[in-house]
Amino acid sequence: MLPHRPFKTIPPIFFDIGISKEVGQRLVEADAKKTMLLYDKGIESTGISKQIAHYIRDAGIELIENNSIQADPPDTSVNAIAEIARAEEIDSIVALGGGSSIDTAKCISLLLRNEGTIDQYYGVLPQNPGVFLIAIPTTAGTGSESTIGGVITDTATKTKKVVGGPGLLVSQALLDPELTVGVPPYITATTGFDSLMHALDGFISEYAGLYTKYQCESTVRLFHKSIRSVVEDGKDIEARAHMMGAAVTGGMIITGASCSLIHSFGHAMGGAYPIAHGNAVTLFAPAVLEFVSEVKPDEIKWIAELFEIDVAQTDSPKEIAEKIGVAIATLAMEMGLKSIDAYEPEPEKLYQIIERAKSDVMTKTTPRPLEDKDAKWIIDRTYEIHRAIHQEPVA
Repeated sequence: MLPHRPFKTIPPIFFDIGISKEVGQRLVEADAKKTMLLYDKGIESTGISKQIAHYIRDAGIELIENNSIQADPPDTSVNAIAEIARAEEIDSIVALGGGSSIDTAKCISLLLRNEGTIDQYYGVLPQNPGVFLIAIPTTAGTGSESTIGGVITDTATKTKKVVGGPGLLVSQALLDPELTVGVPPYITATTGFDSLMHALDGFISEYAGLYTKYQCESTVRLFHKSIRSVVEDGKDIEARAHMMGAAVTGGMIITGASCSLIHSFGHAMGGAYPIAHGNAVTLFAPAVLEFVSEVKPDEIKWIAELFEIDVAQTDSPKEIAEKIGVAIATLAMEMGLKSIDAYEPEPEKLYQIIERAKSDVMTKTTPRPLEDKDAKWIIDRTYEIHRAIHQEPVA
């Protein structure tokens, strides 16, 4: 068993409808003079970046805009934007968007106060704090605004790498549910399921403590209460707020308990196939929960209760985990997430991700050692679950 570690508190979070309008005020209070606003072309097309830029300029802040954020941010993109930021001598950053925008911004913040390129900081290494950074998420799922790390794609090895430490800490987060109203159903679903996976991995992590488990419980409840509403009725602002709450609490779970094998396999899958992160981690959750059920029986029962699953007194932890897995995979299908066969129809070919999953930083917190045979079982079991469910008509 890994030693206990304290829960680390995070910087100020401002959470309210319309709070993003205060971004300029927050920069002024931090004595910022020249800010870089980072976003992708999708956010630009919605007009949200134009609004945020107006709030910043209206506060008298000099602004440099950059719309070149990429999904699953590659190291090359991070390094290139960091060079622009250095040349412009910016003193602050505003990250607008989902996890890719925020993770990119956090890594750039680190590089502005530390020498070198981002590949020199894979892992959790000594580093100076970054520049003043405001995160304004436009999706509800990654929780990057409340973590001390980011995930970057190493283009040399085509693997996802975690960067962590004080250089990646967000200075303030402005959580505005209004900004998520226009997010399409599939992205809403995948990011929402990412929040759920933070909670499930948080429950089974060897770093988990009672405090982080309470956060896991809150995240699962908010997800269970609101995921259908946000996917089926994107204008439901109350449900959007619930899911944004689940997302930021999910980030706190990562900070406090880390994640575990669900994310190890999700990261490995994402490095090998073009798949949305939330979809990738959700694929493996049912099999992973079965895999750890005998060593985490109390947590499995807790999760079943939160999902309101009918459990018999005679059910073993593995049988309970099977019921949870079916419920998760069925809900994911109903919410539009794709089956594992959509990405790789031949299970044996997916064995290529095993070494990546075993070496992923999240595997360090697994409550049960992961051997090659175990990883193959998780992959094979994932196919078995998905194929059984996708043969059944949706109610």
